[in-house]
Amino acid sequence: MALELVNSKLRLYLSTDHSTHRKFYWFELKENDLYWGSSAFTKEEFCTLEPKTSNSFSIQTSNDFKKLKLSKIKYSYHQSGQFHLKRLTDGRYQAKEIKAIWNKKDEILKPLRIYSLITKPFFNYPIENKKLTRDGSSGRAILLEGKAGFNRLFMEFFITPLGEHPLPEPLINFGKIKFSYINRPLSSELVLITRYIKLANLENWHPDNEIIFLGCLNENCAQ
Repeated sequence: MALELVNSKLRLYLSTDHSTHRKFYWFELKENDLYWGSSAFTKEEFCTLEPKTSNSFSIQTSNDFKKLKLSKIKYSYHQSGQFHLKRLTDGRYQAKEIKAIWNKKDEILKPLRIYSLITKPFFNYPIENKKLTRDGSSGRAILLEGKAGFNRLFMEFFITPLGEHPLPEPLINFGKIKFSYINRPLSSELVLITRYIKLANLENWHPDNEIIFLGCLNENCAQ
C-alpha cells in the first residue's frame, strides 16, 4: 500500500446526520512529534478497567464524576519516547500533569495503543459550525443517525508501522461483535489506526463525561 507523506491535522467528527457534524478530536504530526486532543471543552476522567468475567468489567476511578469541571487537554508523544499532557488554563496549555516514557518513535515495531475512551452520547457534543477541513486539515466523520445518536462509542487509537501487524486485543471484550476502523497515514512510516464500536444503553450513565484510558501507563510498552 503506497502512502503519501502526511504532515497535516486530522479532525475527527461525530455526526448525527449527514449535515450535522459535532466536535470531537484532532490529531497532528509535527515533524516527529504527535499531538492530539479534544476539539471542545468537556468533562473527562482517567480510569482503569478491572475485568470481572470474560464478558464483564468494572471501571475504577479515584474521583467523583459529579465534581468534574469542563476542561480541554492536549496530549503529546515525542520522538524521544516522552509522553505528557497539558491542560488548557487561562487560554494556555500549562504544566505537564502526567509524564511517562514510551518507546522512541523509530523503535515502534508493532501497533502501540496510545489512547482509548468511551465517548459521551453523540448528541452531547457541540455542533461544528466551521469548515471541517480548515487550515489544510483533513476531516473524517463517524455517523450515528436517529436514536443511535444517543449511543456512545468505545474507541482505541494505535500507532503502527507499515506492514501487516495484528492489533492487540481490545481493553474491553465484546465477543464476536466487529469493530469499525479508520486508518490514517501520519508519515511515510507510521499509520494512525482508530477502531471503534457502538455502545447502546449507556446514555444515562454520566452522559456529560468522557471516560479515558491512557495506553502504556499501565501496560508494558516494550517491543
